[in-house]
Amino acid sequence: MKILVTGGTGFIGSHLVKALIKKRYKVLVLSQSLPKKENFPAQVKFYKVNICSGKIDEIFKKERPKIIYHLAAYLPRTAIEESSYNILNIETNILGTLRILEASRNYKIKKIIFSSSAAIYGDPTSVPTPETYQANPMTLYGLAKFTAERLFEIYHQLYNIPYIIFRYSNVYGPGQRYTGKQGNLIAYFVDKISGNKQPVINGDGKQTRDFIYIDDVIRANLLAIKENKVGIYNVGSGSGTSINEICYKICQIIGKKIKPKYNPAAKRGIKRSALEIKKIKKDFGYQPKISLDIGLQRTINFLKKKINVSREF
Repeated sequence: MKILVTGGTGFIGSHLVKALIKKRYKVLVLSQSLPKKENFPAQVKFYKVNICSGKIDEIFKKERPKIIYHLAAYLPRTAIEESSYNILNIETNILGTLRILEASRNYKIKKIIFSSSAAIYGDPTSVPTPETYQANPMTLYGLAKFTAERLFEIYHQLYNIPYIIFRYSNVYGPGQRYTGKQGNLIAYFVDKISGNKQPVINGDGKQTRDFIYIDDVIRANLLAIKENKVGIYNVGSGSGTSINEICYKICQIIGKKIKPKYNPAAKRGIKRSALEIKKIKKDFGYQPKISLDIGLQRTINFLKKKINVSREF
């Protein structure tokens, strides 16, 4: 079976592509970013293309994939950005999704698996937060993801396109780099602490986030191929951890005694975040396997090997 992955050169996408190849699927990747050789098996066919481009339809017509993983997205650096980036956010996350849905409609796709975000919940009063909680995004990114979700629901109603939407919590693991964008807090802490620099924490650091290891996210995506389900599923650990505790754990593993700086004037944003995962457990038989401590250790071990400075840790 031929599978197409949009955004397949990104952090989650590159891990997913490797896993699909191991399962002996034929894999196509659409991305604006050129792949790194170590993250990209030779047998994968690659198209360098903007997700909003009219070329998307041509590629679907030529390749005729059966399953689509739609991961391509614009992730902002901060909640408040310049106008040009806000426009890019909407174009990529909404219009890009519309392009994929239209091509899927035209060429009889069997299923689309869409990567959404816990950002659609905003700052929930119910934690862990179930899929039934009313969406209340606090950022343009969260709004764009929620709008994209509604597109999937409408296209299913109108054109019977099966879909699964995964709302991820904070995904982390080997290969994730700190890029200055939101959602890669662990990569940021590892980058700063390993370089003997003080990380900056907005607010008091007591705010919590739900951290989920990349391997657990990929398992959920592989299960989605075979499950005959349509709907929205949270993918997280089911519990929250404070930003202070994450920083402390990373310092312990790396072997550094570095205290973070606090920026009390910064907008703290979401106070508590954790995803309820009862639905995906029931429908998919899914259970996260990698604890936070083990996941952090694996992530830091990977960094040591990657940059070959283990003597400095």
